[in-house]
Amino acid sequence: MLAGYLMGKGARLQLVDKDGDNALHWAAFKGYSELMRLLIYSGFNPRQKDNFGQTPLHLACINGNLTAVKELCEQDGVEIDLADKNNKTPLMLALGRKHESIVQYLKKEARFRTSILPRIDIWSILFGPPGNTKGALLFFIISLLCWGYPMYIIKCLSVTFYDLQVIHFLFITCNVFMWISLYHASTTDPGFLPRNIPEYDQAIKQVAHFDEWKQGNNPLSQLCHTCRTVKPVRAKHCRICNRCIKEFDHHCPYIYNCVGYNNRVSFVIFVICVAINGLISIDFGFVIIEFENWNFRYDYIFGLFLLFIYELIAFYIACFTVVHAGLNLTTNERINRNRYKYLKDGKGNYYNPFNRGVKNNLLEYLHLKKPLREQEIEYLSVDIV
Repeated sequence: MLAGYLMGKGARLQLVDKDGDNALHWAAFKGYSELMRLLIYSGFNPRQKDNFGQTPLHLACINGNLTAVKELCEQDGVEIDLADKNNKTPLMLALGRKHESIVQYLKKEARFRTSILPRIDIWSILFGPPGNTKGALLFFIISLLCWGYPMYIIKCLSVTFYDLQVIHFLFITCNVFMWISLYHASTTDPGFLPRNIPEYDQAIKQVAHFDEWKQGNNPLSQLCHTCRTVKPVRAKHCRICNRCIKEFDHHCPYIYNCVGYNNRVSFVIFVICVAINGLISIDFGFVIIEFENWNFRYDYIFGLFLLFIYELIAFYIACFTVVHAGLNLTTNERINRNRYKYLKDGKGNYYNPFNRGVKNNLLEYLHLKKPLREQEIEYLSVDIV
């Protein structure tokens, strides 16, 4: 990042252009939220006005980047209703440019700031914050408890238990493991990296002296300015959880959590159990329909439709998770493999330095074999990002 290099070389932070805008004003106007975090952390004042009386928040509202607006509103002392020299507040500027998401956020923020009551968002408590909703998880749980299990007990168990005892035992066992693994995957720390570590501060101070700049590489690529931490290889910042995750795989709404190094085993058990339960449930459904002389009722059709949807999702996720485990590859790395230089050889072709063979990869995924140490991994690319 050029800004980090220049600051490390002693560039004057408070230089402004002819309109009185500094680097933070321009970063806000362009919507570069990561750069904004770095500049604010380095001493830029988020309340500073330019010659038009506009703060970085005014310019962020003009651009329409919601992340940048939120970042500025979270800073101490930033006024969200401050008018510029044209008597335009940030809300007015967002309204004029029809940035509806920013308008809603600023109105909500204004209500919270003027309220005498403590900030309690009941909707977020029940269903999760925006972008991190519990809807998928709640729908899954409610569907099972209010429809799936009652239908199984009332319609299926009494009719087919003696003829299909082995299948019922398998079904009940899979359900027990499914709920245990769901609880573990949902509540376990997926591998959050520590925030505000001293290594981050040291890296910022020494950024101009890194030899990587001379090679055309970016030594700041392993820094997260949100968590203020140094990311190891394979870690990634999750925008939904707003944390950096060790060996980040993906954010799963059905467990309301990220899938990372610590909870990946319970996650794969969960999706495999859901896939097995779905197949057995579909089989039970057709057995009941056959028992009732193929009398298709609306509740049966709806139930089978729901089962097919869940089965497709679970089977797809389970297959890809197992395949990724066998390749020692995360979902994030597979999707974004062209972005990561450590997944390329010297010629720019795909190369997986973590692949140790299917058996060893699976053992490592299940935490039955220690992963390779950094010095044991053979990278064929120059820069590790």
